[in-house]
Amino acid sequence: MRSLLFFLWALLACGVVGCGGEKESGETASTEAATEQNQSSAGQLPPADVTSKPGTEIATDPVTDMPIEGLFIVPYFDDKGEVTTKSVAVGETFSIGVWGETPTNIQTNAAQYRLDLPAGVKVASIAELATKSVSMGDYAHNYQIAYDCQPSGRFRIVEYVCVAEPEFQGGEVKVQPGVDAQGAPYVGFSTCEFQLAPSTAGSAMLKRK
Repeated sequence: MRSLLFFLWALLACGVVGCGGEKESGETASTEAATEQNQSSAGQLPPADVTSKPGTEIATDPVTDMPIEGLFIVPYFDDKGEVTTKSVAVGETFSIGVWGETPTNIQTNAAQYRLDLPAGVKVASIAELATKSVSMGDYAHNYQIAYDCQPSGRFRIVEYVCVAEPEFQGGEVKVQPGVDAQGAPYVGFSTCEFQLAPSTAGSAMLKRK
C-alpha cells in the first residue's frame, strides 16, 4: 500500500478506535494534534517524519504512475495562484504557495509531495490549509497532509514564508515526488473515496534582483 493511503488509514484508525485502544488515549492524542496544528499555523514547521531516512528517501527516478488529466500540484508566488516568476533581493521576505488543482469529477482529502528550493532560500514559517486534519514530514524530503474533503477546483495547500539569504542566486522552485520508508515515490492526491490520484508536478522561477 502506498504511504499516502497508509497515512490516511492510520489517521482513520486513530480517530475511530483510538491509537492506544482506549477512548481517553484517543482524546489525548487529538488534543495534542490540535496543538501541533495551531503551532504550525502560527509559523512553526510540521514535525519531522520519523519513518523517513533523511538523505536516502528522495526519489531520483521518474514517477511510474501516469498523472491524471487535470490534476496539478504547482508552486506560485501570489495569493491568487497565478504568478510563476518572481525577482527577490537578498534579505527579502516572500511567499511560495503550493497549490492543488483538480478537475470537476475529483474531490480530494490528502496530498503528498516534496519541494525543491534554490540554494539560499530559507523557509521561515508555514501556514497550512485551514481544513487540515493532520500533516507529517517536511517539505524537503516528504510532506503529507490530510484535510477535510475538498471540492474540485483550485486551492492553496501550504504557504511557505521564505527569506533570501546572502548565497541566493536564483533558480527553480520545483514540486517533486515525495517518498518515505513505507512507499514508492509519489506526487499527487488521495480522493475522498480513498483512491490514489497522481498529479502533474509544476515549477516556478525565482530570480535575484
